[in-house]
Amino acid sequence: MKKGLKLLRYRSVRIAVLFKLIEAFLSVLSSYSLSYIVVSSMDELVKNVSWILLIFFSYAVSMFFSNKAQALSEYYVVQDIKQKTDKWMASLSFEKYHKKDHGEWLSIYVNDVNRVTELTLNKYFSMVENLAVTIFVFLSLFSIHYSMAVIALISLLLMSIVPKFFQKTLSKYILGLQDSKEKYLSKMRELLQAYDTFQENTAFHLFFRKSRRASEDFSKFVLQTQKFTSFMSSCLTLTNSIVTVVALTLLSYNVMLGNVKAGAFLSVSALFPSFGAAVMQFLSEKEFYNSGQKLYDSKFSMVNNENFNEEYFIKAYKEKVQDDEIEYNFEKKTKDINSMQLNSIQLKYDNKTISFPERVEFKSGFKYAIIGESGCGKSTLLRILTGQEKNYSGDYEVNQEILDGVLFDNMSYVNQTTFLLNDTVRNNIDFEGTASQEDLENILKLLNLENISLDQKIVDNGKNLSGGQRQRISIARALLRKKPIIILDEATANLDKVTANKIENYILEKVDTVIMISHHLTKDIEDKLDKIIRLG
Repeated sequence: MKKGLKLLRYRSVRIAVLFKLIEAFLSVLSSYSLSYIVVSSMDELVKNVSWILLIFFSYAVSMFFSNKAQALSEYYVVQDIKQKTDKWMASLSFEKYHKKDHGEWLSIYVNDVNRVTELTLNKYFSMVENLAVTIFVFLSLFSIHYSMAVIALISLLLMSIVPKFFQKTLSKYILGLQDSKEKYLSKMRELLQAYDTFQENTAFHLFFRKSRRASEDFSKFVLQTQKFTSFMSSCLTLTNSIVTVVALTLLSYNVMLGNVKAGAFLSVSALFPSFGAAVMQFLSEKEFYNSGQKLYDSKFSMVNNENFNEEYFIKAYKEKVQDDEIEYNFEKKTKDINSMQLNSIQLKYDNKTISFPERVEFKSGFKYAIIGESGCGKSTLLRILTGQEKNYSGDYEVNQEILDGVLFDNMSYVNQTTFLLNDTVRNNIDFEGTASQEDLENILKLLNLENISLDQKIVDNGKNLSGGQRQRISIARALLRKKPIIILDEATANLDKVTANKIENYILEKVDTVIMISHHLTKDIEDKLDKIIRLG
C-alpha cells in the first residue's frame, strides 16, 4: 500500500507551517493596506503611511522566520529519511545489495533524498503559503466590493480546470527525468571507471562517443520537460492575465460610479495578480507534490514510518552528537552452531554451473581447508556458508535446520577484498569500540603491525598502506570479534610465508572452528587440520 511521506508527523514541519500562514497573512495585509494611502489630509496620510511601513516591516520579519523554520524542517526531514534508509540498507541481503552497483545505491542518498525533499516538503510549504494567500486575498477583495470576489471565484474555477489537461503528462515527465538522470550517472560512472582502459588502449574516441550519446539522451529529456512546463506555465499565466484585466476594468467602472473609493484601485491592482499567481502556483505545486509522493513511494517504500526521536536531530543541529549517543537497536541473532551441512548444492554463476560434493559437512571444533583450481567455487562455497549466497538448488542446514538469513553474528569472516574506512587504524579494527588498549596492541604485535600507530589515519581505502598491511588489518578486525567460528578466504595470500604461517598457526590454535581457503598449505598447517576438502 502506497502511503507517501507523512510530513505533518514532523513537529518542525508543523511549526514551519504556522510561520508560513503568518507570512501569507502579512503579505496580503501589505497589499491591502495600500488603499489607505489615498486620503484627503496630511495628518491622516502620515498616520496611515506609518502603519503601512510597520506592516511591511512585520512582513519582512515574518519572512525571515518562515524561511528559517522551513530550512530547519528540511534538515530534520532529510536526516530522518537518510537514517531510515541506513537501517534499510543494513537489512539488505547479500544478493539483493549486489544486484546494483554501489554507485546506484549512492544515488539514493545523493540524488533521490534531495529530489524527494524538493518535490514534497518544499512544494508542500509552497502550497500552504499560496493557499493561505488565496484565502486572505479573497476575503480582502470581498471587503472591497462583492464583484471582485465573484471574479476571483471565476478565476479560481478557470485555474482549477486548466491544469487538469497537464496532470498526467507532468507526472510522467518528473518521474522520467529522475530515471533519465540515474541512467546518465550510471553510464558516466562506467566510463570514468574505465579511464585507465581507454588510456592503455588509446581508445578515448570510444569514451567521447559513449559520453556524448549519454549526455545527449539526458539533455534531450531535460529539454522536453522544460518545454512542457514552460507551455503549462504560459497557459496559466495567460488565464491569470485575462482575469486580472477584467477585474481591473470592472473596478474602474465601479470607481466611476462612486461605488468604490479610488484608493481601492491600488489594493486591487496588487491583490488580484497575487490571487491569480497564488492559485496558479498552488495548482502547479500540487502536481509536483503528487509526483514527489509517487517518487517517494517508488524509491523509499521500503523504509518504515516508525516513530522517531526528533529531539536527537534538534540536538544534532545545535551541537555535535557523539556516536555512542545514537541508538541503532540492531537485533543480534547469535546462537551456538554445532554443524553446517550442504546437501546436493548446485548453482549457476556467469553462465557456468558449479556443483559441490553431494554432502559437505562442517562440525564445531574442527579445522578445515578448502582447496581447488581457480573458478571451482571455493569462495562461492564460503558465501553459502555465511548465508550471503542464496541462489542455489539443494539444501543448506545449520544445526539440522534450513538456514534463514546470514550468520555473521555467529562467525568472523575475512574475504579476498579488504575494505578500509577513511578513519584511524583503531576504528578500522575495532568496529564495536569495545576492545581494550591492551587487546588492540597485542593483536597488532601478533600480526607484525606494531610499527603502525592505532591512531594513524587510513586514507582512500588504505592507499597509504601496503597490500600486506591492509590484509592484516582485516584479519585483526575478524580476530577481535572473538567468534567461535572464523572463515578465511585466502586471507594470507598477500603475506610472506613466515608471517602467513605465524598467523595461520595462531588462528588454528586459538579459534574453535576454522574454515579456510588456501593455495599454499605448508606441512605444518596441514598437520593441524582435521580435514582438507578438494573441489573441482
